[in-house]
Amino acid sequence: MKVIKAIVIDNNDTDKKSKIQVRMLPYMNDVKDSDLPWLEPYTGGMNSQVDQGIHNVPEVDSIVYINVISELEQDYRYLTSYYVDGFNIYEKWADVEGEIDEISGWSYPQPTYFEFMPDGSAYFKNSETGANGFYHASGSYNIYDDDGNVVTNTKGLGAKIYNDKGSIEISDVGDINLINEKNTLEMLNAGDTTLTTTNNTLTVTDTGDVTVENSAVGNIKLNNSACDVSIGAASVTINGNLEVLI
Repeated sequence: MKVIKAIVIDNNDTDKKSKIQVRMLPYMNDVKDSDLPWLEPYTGGMNSQVDQGIHNVPEVDSIVYINVISELEQDYRYLTSYYVDGFNIYEKWADVEGEIDEISGWSYPQPTYFEFMPDGSAYFKNSETGANGFYHASGSYNIYDDDGNVVTNTKGLGAKIYNDKGSIEISDVGDINLINEKNTLEMLNAGDTTLTTTNNTLTVTDTGDVTVENSAVGNIKLNNSACDVSIGAASVTINGNLEVLI
């Protein structure tokens, strides 16, 4: 197999087939950019399946290597992975692993898939445990750990979940803890907001004030058809309508 070194001139493939325009070195040093060839990747699929693969387009001005399949037929393909002298991408894994609290004890060659980005972000997958995820350069991450647990750690940044048309359910036979020490936990809804427990206890605990406020048109309802509704506090202030259904 003959391999030629090249530099990427353009990666904006109008056909959207992962092609790149390259200048093969040194053969095309004097060729105008507009006359340079557009090449498809040598490896775009996985497991010989037409519906599986990786879209991994090299950046402009980066160095790639070209596989010469047939000079007679002018058949050239660029390699999606290329060798950089003295560089070992696996060395970067230690930096990422050290930032993810839920990952420990992995040994080489895990993670067998590790893609490190120029901005410091990374994708990874452990082929033994199935653990995988994305690490952001800011330090936040979203992963499946070794046991299949879903972990999102924003490392002090915001976390937002939007659902405009359906419902969001959190189901657990054990405990669901919303821990908020310094900020405000808000549930904003133009319609109804419902907190429901089945055969369990819903507890809101705070060493400071607990406020249930409804300043818009509507009622605050405490609805329990089977058990007691109890409010224990030094003082309770109700502004507006309070309906207790037991």
